[in-house]
Amino acid sequence: MTMKPKAVYVRVGKRAQVVIPAQLRREMGIDEGDTLLASVDDCGQLVLKPVPSDPVERFRAAWKGVFEGVDADAYIRELRDEWER
Repeated sequence: MTMKPKAVYVRVGKRAQVVIPAQLRREMGIDEGDTLLASVDDCGQLVLKPVPSDPVERFRAAWKGVFEGVDADAYIRELRDEWER
């Protein structure tokens, strides 16, 4: 059994570029030419997230969790009831 590193050291190159180690790319499913979203979290840490190339998947990922636990039918009924008032 091989242990997968959860964190590795990388160096910032001359043009402020970093190389994501192959093992981490494979683990995350990142291929050459993929787009990553770079952001800084609340703790001040750099975060890289793969961005789906399919626009529908990008939209779905952007709204993930927004309607979690919401009964869609009940929500639509509520909107219709408001409209009829």
